Amino acid sequence: MADTIQLDQYRVPLSYELAGRTFSLAMDKCPDCFLHFLDEENLQISEPGKPFIWERYHAMKADGSTYFVHIQPALSHDLVNWVFILDTEQRLVTWVTVQEGYDPEHPRLMQVIPWFGTIRVSGLPAPSIRHHLSRRMAGEHIRWHYMPGFTFQHIYHNDHCVRGSAFPGDFEEELKKRFSEELASDDPAVIAQAEAKMKYQREFRRMYPFYEEPAFHIWINDHLNLFSFIEENICRHSPGFKEGGGGMIVLQDIERLIDVGLCFNPDNYRYSDTYLLTAYGEKNSDGDPIDTVPSPYDWSVLTGMPTLNWEIQED
Repeated sequence: MADTIQLDQYRVPLSYELAGRTFSLAMDKCPDCFLHFLDEENLQISEPGKPFIWERYHAMKADGSTYFVHIQPALSHDLVNWVFILDTEQRLVTWVTVQEGYDPEHPRLMQVIPWFGTIRVSGLPAPSIRHHLSRRMAGEHIRWHYMPGFTFQHIYHNDHCVRGSAFPGDFEEELKKRFSEELASDDPAVIAQAEAKMKYQREFRRMYPFYEEPAFHIWINDHLNLFSFIEENICRHSPGFKEGGGGMIVLQDIERLIDVGLCFNPDNYRYSDTYLLTAYGEKNSDGDPIDTVPSPYDWSVLTGMPTLNWEIQED
């Protein structure tokens, strides 16, 4: 994980409160596991009956009792990421597995799957509830501020789809603003390069008219929501499948409008970096005209988020 002053510029301090604690996780549909946090950055993890494996981790707190834990297993050679949402108050856990390179035709893509379970506590019965897929954020429009000068509006178009904030009619104006300095240069080579980039963006816009990607929302508690998306549509529509493929997993406080989480930053066919981040949000109660635009994409071919076909439980 790289140290960077980019999407992590607002990141809350890492939490070291898990050091010395052990969690026995009883998972519903994947192997149980034990997490033994040795100190502020090292842990041991194992399945029942198997040796512990030493890994590094980073943790952030979303509220007084809920932790966002990120692990990149060393033996995966950066092709796997794990996120554990440890909800110590309700004794619940969500384990999100992220697998890069699962699709040989689109090696830039990753597959994101959440798994639900409980935290065993000696002498107490297992909780009857679980974290679960939710549709409570559908219809919301939130502008998230990730760093100075970079704000992106998430349009939670429905329970499994997130859209971007740029309406198609604004594209040409945005393009001119983006390359205004280069176009005003006295160097013909700089102008030519800018015009070539603008031409590519126009051509790509015809293949990928606007930002629309698969996503999921998971109810953690009454004020926390786990949100994830991956850029599968943009990857499938880019020439040579060389764009998109990135993604995000963030634990959102939907009352305070602060989130903490993980951003994937793909580079060619390998993820060069992952960033832990914090963003601050503001609701856009006016909505956005892009909500009314029909989807131009074939969602039946998407495989990066199996949750698209999962049943959504009512909160």
